[in-house]
This record gives sequence, C-alpha cells and structure tokens, in this order.
Amino acid sequence: MLLNYGNRELFTTTDDQGAESVITVAYFIISELDKDDLQLSDKTCNQILNEFRDDLKVNINPEPKKFTLHHDPSISKMAADLLGRSYDLSKIWKRKETNIETEEDRLKKIIPSIILGYKSIKISKALKETEEEIKNTSDEEKMTALQHRYKLLKETNMMLARQLGNRTIMI
Repeated sequence: MLLNYGNRELFTTTDDQGAESVITVAYFIISELDKDDLQLSDKTCNQILNEFRDDLKVNINPEPKKFTLHHDPSISKMAADLLGRSYDLSKIWKRKETNIETEEDRLKKIIPSIILGYKSIKISKALKETEEEIKNTSDEEKMTALQHRYKLLKETNMMLARQLGNRTIMI
C-alpha cells in the first residue's frame, strides 16, 4: 500500500486557525506505526518504511521508481514485485459499463483497517509471549508485573477488535 498509494491523499484535516492539511497514505501509515513504536517484521519492508519516513521528514514524497531502482537489490526486487501486482478488469465488466470499486477508491476504509489489523496481530503476539512468561516465572514480583502487562494488552486487544468490527485475529 505504501509503494502503490503512498503519495495519494487519504484525508484532509483543518487546524485551529482553519488551515487545511493533506494527510497522505504514507504519512498516515508512518504516523500510526510511530505512535505505537511499531516496526515491520520483514527487514526489507522495514527499510522501505524507514526511507519513506526519512523522506517525509524533509517534505519529499518518494516516488515508487526510487525503490524499483534502489541500490539495494532486495529493496528493488521487493518494490518491483509489489508494484507489479496489478490486474485488468474483464472485458465483460467493461462492456456492461459496470462500476467496479477499485482498491484505490476504497483507501479511506482499507488503510485504517490494515493498520488496526497489524496492531491487533502485534498485540496478540505480545499476549502469547506474556502468557508464556507468566507460565515460566516463579518470582512473585515479576509475576505481578506480567499479569498487569497481560491485562493491559488484553484490554488493548479488545479495543482494537471493537474498532475492527469485533473481528478477532488469531496468530
């Protein structure tokens, strides 16, 4: 999504003085991940994310070509793979002049949902890790801290599930 639609407008916001600001897909994704101090699991994806972040800090909107022509072969390969996944509508749909809602048309719904889903996956993993730590600890003080952490993670997971329409993501 970042490579395909990173420079597309997602929302427009207005500040206290009435000035409008455009929130792009890239800005939204990066600010949401940064807000919760999240990194991507895949090293190459994380490098792409970091380059987007660095460019946005100096008000540059990176073009996909930057990544397909990147000096790091793993980044250029991944960018080419991700950007090359397009499809054409069947001629039948075109002939019938059927209006098909594309991924780009639905960005305002898709992007926040993807971010919430990613956060939910990360929280679920942290819950499982905390559960394992609770099972394997005998220190009472550490146990209390882990139980408190588990409770906070569980509450956060339930809040995310509500935002996602009570969908539970199992890992």
